[in-house]
Amino acid sequence: MPKIELKEKEYYRSLKLPKICFQKLDNKNFDIPVDLYSFILKKVGFLVIDINFDNNESILENIVAKLGRAHTHSNDEDAIWHIKQGGSTGDDILARSHRLDEFVLHTDCSYEPETPNFFALQCIHSDKLGGGKNLFVDASTLIQHLSHSSLKTLQSELVEIRVPPEFKRGVETIHAYIIDANFNIRYRRELIVEPSLSERLKVALNEFEHLCHSPLLNRWFELNDNQILILDNRRYLHARTKIHDRKRHLLRIRFFMDNHNPMS
Repeated sequence: MPKIELKEKEYYRSLKLPKICFQKLDNKNFDIPVDLYSFILKKVGFLVIDINFDNNESILENIVAKLGRAHTHSNDEDAIWHIKQGGSTGDDILARSHRLDEFVLHTDCSYEPETPNFFALQCIHSDKLGGGKNLFVDASTLIQHLSHSSLKTLQSELVEIRVPPEFKRGVETIHAYIIDANFNIRYRRELIVEPSLSERLKVALNEFEHLCHSPLLNRWFELNDNQILILDNRRYLHARTKIHDRKRHLLRIRFFMDNHNPMS
């Protein structure tokens, strides 16, 4: 399937969120309102936190530790991931998040048997040159636009998914559904093994991908310095336009919030 390039953000509408989705922490000794954050994430799946104090390097870890349990990327890596060119050292250009290229719409860890249901991003240095814009599709809305036949196919036919070399743990591929019985999504197009697709599944994926890139469903949101975004990884597909500012730097932790929207 030909790659669908991302449009500039002006092509899409901005993401509209309830007021409750925007929270703030004014000092590092402030008690993290775990119940409130959990409620927002379970209801909307999208939470933005303004950090209004300096020396906030550990705040992301603290929030995630209160909400759930962190997911590690491989056998020898920490849960915290530096999203910048070259990774934490500047030399480690392996995973996509260490590069400047755009990311098309996907969910994180689609190659894992059990995908983390949330991830948190802390913006250290946003792209000051107009790149690195975030795009989102709420799959709970997308699914309502799918034809009955395509939804049934995506829920009933297993897809073979390659594990990227940098994340292999002795497993080359997994088999999973694009949409499960609870409407959880797993999707990263370039990892899908094309010969594993039936003709019916190809048709269903084409419809799914057409909706993903429709201005009707695609929304942009800009994360600013000293903000944290926490996102439901099984509900929202996300993308990023090409990075122009090589100093752009985010921290990311993927994590599990137990008893929330379990994968079937």
